[in-house]
Amino acid sequence: MTHQKRIRIFGLTFFFTLLIFFAALFRLAEETAVRNWLRRSAVALASLTPDSPSHDLQLLKTPFQTARIVGLGEATHGTREFFLIKHRLIRFLVEDLNYTVVALEASYAACAVVNDYVLYGIGSADDAVASLGLWMWQTEEMKALIEWMRLHNMHAAAHQQVRFVGFDMQTHESSYPKLFEFFKRVAPHRLPALIAWLQEFRTIEIDFRTTRTTSHHTLLEHLTHAISNDLAYLHLHYDELKQTISNEAYLDAVMRLQTMQQFLQLVHAMLTAQDNQTKRISML
Repeated sequence: MTHQKRIRIFGLTFFFTLLIFFAALFRLAEETAVRNWLRRSAVALASLTPDSPSHDLQLLKTPFQTARIVGLGEATHGTREFFLIKHRLIRFLVEDLNYTVVALEASYAACAVVNDYVLYGIGSADDAVASLGLWMWQTEEMKALIEWMRLHNMHAAAHQQVRFVGFDMQTHESSYPKLFEFFKRVAPHRLPALIAWLQEFRTIEIDFRTTRTTSHHTLLEHLTHAISNDLAYLHLHYDELKQTISNEAYLDAVMRLQTMQQFLQLVHAMLTAQDNQTKRISML
């Protein structure tokens, strides 16, 4: 090996060593900044028990008083401690700051069952938890939160009662009887068509939860069109319908139909991705 080549190798080695050294310094500075921010900002908790006094949470009042939405996540699903502190924080937000909605990443239709229980006492806490349909929500901690919400609402003024809502659209079991009863009351002449597309929709939902092999674009398009027709009917006849039903019942039916459309959009996107993957494989 020539002297010149050794110098080049040494230079490259020295350069990469410096690069690694400065990258490590930069990372250390970042970690130090995060630790310092945590030391300045962290609020020490006195307890995870949901019914503990809220004196250790009072520092949270300032940021939460002006917020409209407070997000409560978890690093892992099903971990008991995360659910306990979320329950405690929800009680704090409701009792100390007058928050009135608990929103969960679960189906709108499923959470409507929970809402019927916490607001009106329909069903039971066990039924409410079972309706959520996802293992991470079917826990003793979630049941305890739902039971507390029911107890709170039994003694709270109407404007202070807490609703339970879902912002997902993957399950719709409770919507089938609800939509049937709604249209039976407001538009019985539309029931045959409604029953037909609900049965077809059910096959799509079952397939989505199981094999994901029997859905096809033609059926999705048909169902999307059928739901759009029912939504258009409700919109067109709103002034007439509001004479016989509450605005809450009207909006609930609309929301159920809209989330069912969103579910079909999800299935369509999955089918399209599957079709594209199949095409790529066939071209290889």
